[in-house]
Amino acid sequence: MKKTASIAKVKSFVSSSWACTPTLAWVLTGFVFIILVSIALVSGIGNWGEGVAKLGWSLLCGGMTFGMLCSGKFYNYRFLLFFLLAVGALIAFHLTPLSQIVEWSDKTGPDLDSQIAFCHISIVSILGNTLENLFSSLVHGPWSHWGVYYLPGLLYLLFTLLLGTAWCSWACFYGAWDESAARLAGKKPWWRLSKSPGKWRHIGLGVLLAVIVLAFISREAFFCRWICPFKLTTQFWDATGIYRWLQILVMLLAGIGFVFVLSWLTGKRMFCSYLCPFGAWQSIVGRISPISVKCRHTLCNRCGQCQTACPMHAISVSQTEAVKISEYCNRCGRCLEICPQQAMQLVWKHQETEVSPNTAWTSIVFVLCAVIVHGMLGIAIWGSIGKQLIASVLNG
Repeated sequence: MKKTASIAKVKSFVSSSWACTPTLAWVLTGFVFIILVSIALVSGIGNWGEGVAKLGWSLLCGGMTFGMLCSGKFYNYRFLLFFLLAVGALIAFHLTPLSQIVEWSDKTGPDLDSQIAFCHISIVSILGNTLENLFSSLVHGPWSHWGVYYLPGLLYLLFTLLLGTAWCSWACFYGAWDESAARLAGKKPWWRLSKSPGKWRHIGLGVLLAVIVLAFISREAFFCRWICPFKLTTQFWDATGIYRWLQILVMLLAGIGFVFVLSWLTGKRMFCSYLCPFGAWQSIVGRISPISVKCRHTLCNRCGQCQTACPMHAISVSQTEAVKISEYCNRCGRCLEICPQQAMQLVWKHQETEVSPNTAWTSIVFVLCAVIVHGMLGIAIWGSIGKQLIASVLNG
């Protein structure tokens, strides 16, 4: 009897739409803020500019967390954080290539002398080269040539376990620009793509394979050199000559064309859906994440609003079959909020929504994990900006 009463008391802190009471929201927000501030302190503070930037970002993430928990919605709150992270990445990339430009060469194996920007897409694009060097290092003994990826690799696996494909809607600075362009289309885009693309949706897997093969053959990060739209910050490998003009042409057609133009025309995230190698990679390895979006079919009336609104072409609605949510779903939260029947829910993968309709705590756990991962990246990016700006001012 006491156990039943305690469970009822815990459930009273959340509603059926997972909105929390102010008391619980404050407690959980404080937890997130303390975690982020601790991470900021452990990562080090070089000057007061870096400290202010890291503290400010922690406060912002805390405020957005409180809003999400109180409202039981995260689509728009997430986008604001997402967009500001992308702005910071763009500034940081212009001030100095993200984190560092890593010169990576294996003296004991086949020649490999490449420079790659240290970002998630570039690392995936040289997967073949990475595996070759790992194998060579294991055979010949030294680990120094691939040790630079050891800690980031572990963090990536942890983040993927927590978020899965949600990385693409919470932590990817490319995805934020893609989503920004898609949102500009409004409710009536010029080119409405409401139907499921079917097998065409898997084009990204082909792009991933092509980028990996081309990077392996050319011995360089092919995506970074030819497609990356962050060249708008003037970060080019080839400063002059025909190669630079070719890079501009390919970037405009592929990078800018998909990230901005097509996304704006269709209201869909076209770069993330069809051209991003990291998004395709996450659709494979992201399956290790224990949280996913499922449809409660007893509530669904097949209206199709979720399919029309989904920016990733990840939902397929049919009058004769159950709603299908593909592995490309990146937990942006759009379908959760637009469904008039509240049939779309975040659940543990082993959980059946028809049997266990109360999934409030699953949503809360997911949001807390997503904000913490996002906050860690924001602390690193905006902290570096604050540090460099103050340093440049002090140095005249």
